[in-house]
Amino acid sequence: MGWLKEKSRSFLRSLYHLQTKMKNGYLQFFDSMKGSWQWVHRRVAEIVTGKPIPPDHEVHHINRKKLDNDPDNLKVLTKEEHRDIHRNERKEKVKKISKKLTTKKQPTKSSLDEISKNFDNTFKNINDILNNMEKIKKDETKRINDLFAIFRSSGNNRGSCPRCGGSGHLQQYNYYCGGVCFLCGGSGNVGYSNFTEYNLDDFFDDLNNPQDNDFHDSYDDYY
Repeated sequence: MGWLKEKSRSFLRSLYHLQTKMKNGYLQFFDSMKGSWQWVHRRVAEIVTGKPIPPDHEVHHINRKKLDNDPDNLKVLTKEEHRDIHRNERKEKVKKISKKLTTKKQPTKSSLDEISKNFDNTFKNINDILNNMEKIKKDETKRINDLFAIFRSSGNNRGSCPRCGGSGHLQQYNYYCGGVCFLCGGSGNVGYSNFTEYNLDDFFDDLNNPQDNDFHDSYDDYY
């Protein structure tokens, strides 16, 4: 295992001599042998394990830093395991807000009423956002799978992105990653790899929830 880790780190050092780019916060490199862009973290995981990543599996960054592709920071998980990790992290955000309420000194009755109201609204907003994200991901997954079937039947290996019409932007999703197209990543062009390797969690897991910060700020104002 040690020599495989060193081999993967040697690959990471070789990226200085390869064409690279950022996509969805992750690093890609151009594989001249395959003639396409490949994910760095997935290649490192394949080198370390000595085999291709199984279908329906993803590579998780343990420290949540997408650009830290050291083999010790990567773990191959099933999609369900990976999504459970991030789903639990979202739940922890809500728990932290609740814990902060219980650890602070007792407020006055008037401030308590206002804090309680803010908390209820914040909790509702967080859950509304999470539910909305899950619905969007479900709808987009079906849409992209349908587009893949059409794209594959056309016989083309690469072409204009059918999700955004080649613009690289989805205006209706400006509030998620600036509206960057979920499928082409903003490039406006797609190939088979875009359909088989896209992961909507890349767009949603780092979503900043302004209600969280607003709530903490308003709570701290009382003390």
